[in-house]
Amino acid sequence: MVLEPRVRRLALLMLLACAGWAHAADADADGTWGIYARLVGTVKQAGPSGYQLRWRWEVPDEVLVQEWVEPRTGKVVFTNTIMPGVSPGTLRVKGSYLGGKEWDGTVEPDGSVVFIGRGLLKAPHRVVLTVNDTYEIRRVQLRAGQVVSESPAQNLSRFAPVDATGGALPGDAPAAPVGAGSGAVVAAQPAPVPAQPAKPRTAEELEAEAIALQEQAAALRRAQADAAEQEVASAAQAEIARLEQLARDAGAAADAAKREAEEAQALAQAADPPKPKPRPWVKGADNRDWWSYCAYGVHGGDSFITQLINQRIYHPYEGPRDEYDAYDGPNRDDDVEERFIRAMQTSGLVPQQGGYIGVNCKTFGSRDSADYYYRQAQQQDPAPRRVLWLRLEDEQIVGSRNLPTLEELAAMKRAAEEASRRAEAARAAAADAARLEAARQKSRKLKKDCEAGVPGSCVASKQ
Repeated sequence: MVLEPRVRRLALLMLLACAGWAHAADADADGTWGIYARLVGTVKQAGPSGYQLRWRWEVPDEVLVQEWVEPRTGKVVFTNTIMPGVSPGTLRVKGSYLGGKEWDGTVEPDGSVVFIGRGLLKAPHRVVLTVNDTYEIRRVQLRAGQVVSESPAQNLSRFAPVDATGGALPGDAPAAPVGAGSGAVVAAQPAPVPAQPAKPRTAEELEAEAIALQEQAAALRRAQADAAEQEVASAAQAEIARLEQLARDAGAAADAAKREAEEAQALAQAADPPKPKPRPWVKGADNRDWWSYCAYGVHGGDSFITQLINQRIYHPYEGPRDEYDAYDGPNRDDDVEERFIRAMQTSGLVPQQGGYIGVNCKTFGSRDSADYYYRQAQQQDPAPRRVLWLRLEDEQIVGSRNLPTLEELAAMKRAAEEASRRAEAARAAAADAARLEAARQKSRKLKKDCEAGVPGSCVASKQ
């Protein structure tokens, strides 16, 4: 297959074209820009109908733009943006063609620049500036990063200076003798030797070049497809990670809601202990069921009362005296009241020092009598605030009257259940996304294996 000349020209130029830095000659003492020190503001053209090249600063001394111009219309077809490389004596180029093709350049000691493409399409070449200011692009072969062979520039990759009328001067014409056209007498110059016409390229050569270009284009398409596929896979993995994090957050929220509901339920049950079932009477045994509570009054402030506590407070005047004298535990009346005062103070419910008008702890031998007097104590005006003191031996108050109502408890339980459902849905969504992406990855691999000719992969990819 023979490519149309214009198509072949575009393909060759896009594969080989690359630009370099331009800078004033006196600013290139360190050899940073190589041959490009003389190119800013110049215009060169490849033959009478080839592209024109021109160079301009986008950022003075920092970013150079090389423009490929269609001479018949003056339209810029594509550009190369050139910036300094990472290390001295190197250049970095990004084109507007082939999806932003990038090149790395190395400035040689003679000022020429050797470029090699990034990615699959390398297309190494050297750009030189001849003695007649012709800009040439020459194919090279590299070995261990060094040029081992170089091909002459073709007509479409040899850009001669453009004269004042816009036409390209002959690229290899000898320079005019000094003083020519000034009226001074000069010595006769020998006639230049006419250039030998280029040998026509055979159909086989053009066919081979077209096949090579097709292979390079196919490789580029595969690279672009792989990059797009990798981008899709990365996005899928990011989405899976996001869903998994949502599932973890939802699970943590559900656990917290469940703990809060359970703790509130436990406190509410402790604040209103259920009435125990009657115990069978045992002859000769102590059949009393002791229940106690403590009340706390603050001068000019609130009064407080504990919940009923299923423990006995030992008073010397309640029950037989010998029981009180025989008891050697922490729940004597004075000890309980002192401990209750400290617990109220350390909880921040009452002043640390003084301020109370009375502390009264009572104990009863049955739940019925305890309930009766407890209801009486709660009917004060204003009603005392209830505090939660779980055991008579405790050194702190667990909670105040701000305990959840039955309705609030039910709402907390419903919220915990809803949080659990959301967490389960989030976990299921993350698992589904992971399974789907695994299936897609398997399908993509089978497709690649099929294209590569792996036995059995084509049949599996169609299932």
